[in-house]
Amino acid sequence: MLLGHSKGGVDAAAALSMYWSDLKDKVAGLALVQSPYGGSPIASDILREGQVAYKEARRIMEFIICKIIKGDMRSLEDLTYEKRREFISKHRLPVEQVPLVSFHTEARVAPGVVATMSQIAHAELPWLPLPRFLYGGDEFASGKSGREVPVVIPVAAAMAVCALHLKLRYGEASDGLVTRRDAEVPGSVVVRLERKLDHAWMVYSSQKKNQLEADASDMCEALLTMLVEIGRRKQGEDPKMVKFLKPNKAVIVLQGRFAGRKAVIVRAFDDGTRERPYGHCLVAGVAKYPKKVIRKDSAKKTAKKSRVKAFLKLVNYSHIMPTRYTLDVDLKDVVTVDALQSRDKKVSACKETKARLEERFKTGKNRWFFTKLRF
Repeated sequence: MLLGHSKGGVDAAAALSMYWSDLKDKVAGLALVQSPYGGSPIASDILREGQVAYKEARRIMEFIICKIIKGDMRSLEDLTYEKRREFISKHRLPVEQVPLVSFHTEARVAPGVVATMSQIAHAELPWLPLPRFLYGGDEFASGKSGREVPVVIPVAAAMAVCALHLKLRYGEASDGLVTRRDAEVPGSVVVRLERKLDHAWMVYSSQKKNQLEADASDMCEALLTMLVEIGRRKQGEDPKMVKFLKPNKAVIVLQGRFAGRKAVIVRAFDDGTRERPYGHCLVAGVAKYPKKVIRKDSAKKTAKKSRVKAFLKLVNYSHIMPTRYTLDVDLKDVVTVDALQSRDKKVSACKETKARLEERFKTGKNRWFFTKLRF
C-alpha cells in the first residue's frame, strides 16, 4: 500500500504510471492525500513570466521551499498545469487495475484564522554579524558568526491567506495550496472531508492539544483500510467476510461481567458451531490488573503487586471491540474449548494463563495490555 501527501502522492502516482509493469505485483493500492495531481495554480502563477510581482513572489517561494521545507524549486516546476497536462497525456495511470483514493480538504478563511498562531513552523536563518566594536573581541565575534536565529511563521495563517487568494481569483475551494478539483484523480474514490483543514494539517496534527480529536495517523489508517476494502471488492470478494478477528488480536470486552477488560483472541469461530450458530471467539483476558510498583517496595511486595487474575470466555463477535494491536503470547495449548467444559479444567487453564501473562508483564513488554481502562 502506498500513501503520499502533497507532492509525495504525485510522485507515487508517477511511479505507477511509468513503471506499472514492474510494480503491479508489488503495489496493492495508492492513496493521494491533498496531492495536486492535476497541477497547482500557485505553481503556475509564480513560475509564469509576466505576472504581477513575479520576481518578488519567486524569491518568497524560493525561501519557503528551499530554506523552510528544505526542498527543491524544480519540484514546483513539475506542478504547473502545462507540465502536469503533458505528463498525464504521456503516462496513463492504471486506474482500472489498482485501487485509488483521493483525499482533499478545504482550509478555513475566516478572519480569526488569519490571526491565529496555533500552528507554527520554525526556520533557521544565519546570524547577522554586528559591527566589531559591539563585541568584546575578535574571538567573541567569530563565535557568534555560526549561530542561528529562530524565525516563527504562522503556517495556519499563511494557508488561510493562500486559500482566500485562490477563492477570490479562481473561485475554487482549496486547502491553501491545492484546489479540490486538482486533488481528485479521475476514476478514484474521492474522500471529501467536511471538517475545515489546511494543507499543513498532515504535518502539525500531532501537536494537537485535544487528545480526543483524530490526527493524521488515524486518518492514514482509515484511508489504508479503505484501500483494502476497495481492493477486495475489485477482486469480487465480499467485504463483510473480511477476517480481521484472528488469534493474538487484542480486543476489549463490551458485555457481561468482564466488560471493559482487555483480552486476546485465542481461537476464532467465524462460521459458528452447532451450540453457538454465530460468529464468536475464545478469549483469555485480564480480570484483575497488576498494581503500580514504586521504588521503595520490597521484593515481596513487588511480587504481590505484579500478580494478575485471568479469565477465559467464549464471546460473541458483537460483544467485543477489536484493536489494532496484537499480543504475542502463545496460549493455544492451554486455552481450549474443552477446558471450559468442567470447572477443574477451567481452573487449571486459568492458572496457567495467569502464569504466562505474569511472565509477559515482568518482561516489560506490552505494558498497555496490563493497564486498566479508565472510564
